[in-house]
Amino acid sequence: MKQYPEEFHLSDQKFQSSSNIMFRELEDESVLLNLNDESYYSLNSTGTMIWNLLQSCSTLKDAFYEFQKQFEIEPAKAAADFDQLMKQLLEKQFGTLETTTRP
Repeated sequence: MKQYPEEFHLSDQKFQSSSNIMFRELEDESVLLNLNDESYYSLNSTGTMIWNLLQSCSTLKDAFYEFQKQFEIEPAKAAADFDQLMKQLLEKQFGTLETTTRP
């Protein structure tokens, strides 16, 4: 089993979605479909926001910062939610982590 950081929200790594993943937004949620094994994963509105931030931000830390800015929830709760979703996305092979280099 792969070893992941304990605190994704503090990581300078980037989430790279797998090329075999299809993402579709539907009203208040979204669906991720793995085209290789036809497994799918539903995301609520919070998960959808995090997914979109993971696609647009250069690091997990940046994505978490933007997520926390937009949701007025306790920082510890935001971190727990973010980290839990990251772990699930990686375990279900919807993406990988890549090392980034900051200027």
